[in-house]
Amino acid sequence: MQKRQPGRSKRRLKLPPANGFKRRKTDGVKVFARVYKLLEEYAPRWYTLELRRELRAALKSFHL
Repeated sequence: MQKRQPGRSKRRLKLPPANGFKRRKTDGVKVFARVYKLLEEYAPRWYTLELRRELRAALKSFHL
């Protein structure tokens, strides 16, 4: 662990306002749901049944 130099303060993590975080979270869930629907529609070769099950479980965990 490195010692801090004299006169330097700790860096602080800038956190977004609470209401902005919730909005970004719901936007992220909406994007995730759209990508899931696209994968269901086009089903590329790499989209396996196992991956489908994992994504579906993750989407359900968001309580949509």
